[in-house]
Amino acid sequence: MSDHEEIPESACILAMLMTPGIGVVTLNRVASALKESKTPLRAVIGQTPNVLRKGLSAGLEWTFEPLARCEKATIDRANFLYQRVLQTGGQWIACFDSDYPVAVRHAMDYNAPPLLTVYGDTELLTQSGVAIVGSRDPSERGLILAEELASWCANNERPVISGGAQGIDITAHHAALENGGKTVFFIPEGALAYKGPPWVQDFIDSGKAIVVSQSIPDLEWTTSAALTRNRTITAQAQLLAVIDPGQSGGSLR
Repeated sequence: MSDHEEIPESACILAMLMTPGIGVVTLNRVASALKESKTPLRAVIGQTPNVLRKGLSAGLEWTFEPLARCEKATIDRANFLYQRVLQTGGQWIACFDSDYPVAVRHAMDYNAPPLLTVYGDTELLTQSGVAIVGSRDPSERGLILAEELASWCANNERPVISGGAQGIDITAHHAALENGGKTVFFIPEGALAYKGPPWVQDFIDSGKAIVVSQSIPDLEWTTSAALTRNRTITAQAQLLAVIDPGQSGGSLR
């Protein structure tokens, strides 16, 4: 039915994420319905409603419009980005994959990120962690608190989960690693656009750190992406500590 049979499923999900008008909830519902009907997304993405009507099972008519909206140029671009992530040492976890974070799926349901780009050992995503987030311009007391809490996490074999921003976030990541612990960077920008501290890669290579993005790989930082990412951090964490949030910062959202 499709001209895209050689394109991986994750690349097809990425193409739908890149298509205007297709939201996360719709995409997750489509992916779930197609999986249940044992229909590969690559077999139906970008097809016209008439073709879809002949090829899909009864009851899936509501999927026609979002599937048909995805254009070939978008699919090709998504496949390019998919391959680029693999070439740079990353991997993909789709919402229906067995190694997708269970806590995120259960807490967010259809609002969960349909696709994650990951650099590092995905085993870290199966471990109960503590989220330590807060101000980019924290107080001295806030920095000490972040360091002490991250050190406690390291000593108790709990990964520190945070967003990689300057201030509380990066202090918590670094303190966990310096004390022999592990940490998860949930970044708001795309993985290919991420410019983290140079020491991050060494800890990724040693299995102590993992960088995770739910954004399109070449997407630069945006406020909306950061706020959306915050919800994923909260879902993944067993415990959340917000330090020096201020009155208007994103930590409280």
